Amino acid sequence: MHSVYVTGLTLEQVGKLFGLTRERVRQIFRDAGLSIRSTSETRALRSKHLIEGCGEEIKAAFLVSHNVEQVAHRFGLPITVTKTFIKTQFPHTWERRPPKPPEPKYPTEEILGLLREAADAVGGDLREPSYRRYAEGRSIADGRSWPSASTINARFGSWSRALIAAGLKPLGTLSSKSRRKFSDDDCFAAIRAAAEALGGPPTVGAYREFARKSQGGYPSEMTIRVRFGAWRDVLVRAGLLPEPLDAPGPLEARTARA
Repeated sequence: MHSVYVTGLTLEQVGKLFGLTRERVRQIFRDAGLSIRSTSETRALRSKHLIEGCGEEIKAAFLVSHNVEQVAHRFGLPITVTKTFIKTQFPHTWERRPPKPPEPKYPTEEILGLLREAADAVGGDLREPSYRRYAEGRSIADGRSWPSASTINARFGSWSRALIAAGLKPLGTLSSKSRRKFSDDDCFAAIRAAAEALGGPPTVGAYREFARKSQGGYPSEMTIRVRFGAWRDVLVRAGLLPEPLDAPGPLEARTARA
């Protein structure tokens, strides 16, 4: 029970998992000599887990928008926490107000058209590796090379979202070998197994190494991300991270206990 609590869940959320009241969970922890966090401590712990699990995605989002507030809202983080993390990662540029962004090298409609062209050419579901092979060495009529898969992911947030925007079948609905081999429950069970082995919610890199060592026993990090999207969302759906808390009022912030 306490191993779940230390991931950032509140007493009430822990109680719901085990069919107990919030107060009963508090009593059990108290009798066992375990400390109980305040609301502010719970929020800080959740932020820490989010940063650890989604640090690379947060940095990538900031490099696209250069807007701390937008990044904080997207990942459900306090602005102050997001600003501190960004400052440590980009100490020389984080405060700089970005200039007016130039026109994108690839207009969105152009990217969508190229995705459709690639999908027609490969004659099936358009996965990133297939797109990379098809786009390699190709040029648009004006001499520009085709956009990379990384450019497309950054523009739309994920490969599946790009496919949906182009009117193509999202990867989450494919009947691929990976999908047949691993069910949704298998994927979430693998994430939980990694969390248990690593002592907390795994980062993308930590899970990748964990799955690699299983020699096919667990789905790859790419299989999971293609199916479910952002890593933070995967951790939330696996029950390892809670949904972001609503900001407490002044009185609640002083007196409430998680």
